[in-house]
Amino acid sequence: MLMALAASGCASITEGTSQDIVVNTSPTAASCVFEREGEYLGTLPSTPGSLTVQKTKYNIVIRCDKPGYQQAVAISHSGTSAAIAANIALDVILTLGVSSIVDSAVGADNKYDSPIVLTLVPVPGSPEAAAAPVATIGATTDLKSLLSDKTLYTAKGEGRVVVDYYGADGKLARKDGECVRTGSWTVEEGKLCHTLATKEPTCYTVFGTLTQPAFRDVKAAADADAVNTRFMASGNTEKLTAGAASCP
Repeated sequence: MLMALAASGCASITEGTSQDIVVNTSPTAASCVFEREGEYLGTLPSTPGSLTVQKTKYNIVIRCDKPGYQQAVAISHSGTSAAIAANIALDVILTLGVSSIVDSAVGADNKYDSPIVLTLVPVPGSPEAAAAPVATIGATTDLKSLLSDKTLYTAKGEGRVVVDYYGADGKLARKDGECVRTGSWTVEEGKLCHTLATKEPTCYTVFGTLTQPAFRDVKAAADADAVNTRFMASGNTEKLTAGAASCP
C-alpha cells in the first residue's frame, strides 16, 4: 500500500520541464529578448505573445524594445508553485524525497512569473513622445492609488538604481545594491512620506508623469536634483523581503 502511494506521489510532482512565458506591452508590437544568467534564451518578435523556456531555479531577464520608446526591463522570477510544494512534502514522506530530487535537477518543480506586463515610455523628443498624451501628476492626483502595489526603479546618479516596492498595506521595501530595508509609506497632505528602519520620516513632493514620477525632498531647494523613475511595474516584481542581506 505504501509503495502504491509513493508511486502516485512521485507521478503527481512533475509539471513538465518547460513553460510558456507570456509578455504584454503597452503599446504593442515590441520585440523582447529573454536572458538567464547571461545566456540568450530567445526573442519574442512582437508583443503580445509568449516564448517557451526550459525551467530552472534561475530568474529570467526580459528586455523589450520598440522604435521611439525607451527599453523596458522585467524579471520573471523562478519559484515553486503551491501545488508542487505540497506534492514535494508528500513525496518526502512517502519516497524519502527521491523523486523531488530528480524533479529539482531537471527544473520540473519550478515555475516562472507569467504574464509579464510592461508599459513602454516614449523617448523624449521623439515623434512618439510628441504624439503621446502625457498624463502629469498634479494636486488632484491620488498618489496612494498611483503607487499602491507598484515597484519603482529609480536612478540615484552614477548608474545606481534603487528599487522600491509600495505595498497596498502601507509597507515599503527598498533594495539598494545588495541591501534590503523595510518600513512604511504614507501620503500626507499630497506629499509622499517614507519611514525606513528606525530613521525619521522623509517626505517628498511628487511630480512628473503618471508612468515616470519624480521625487524631491520637501526640505531640499526647489532647484535641487530630483530622484527620477526609470520605470514602474505592477506588483512586487523583485520579491523584496526584509533580511535579504545585511545593511550598513
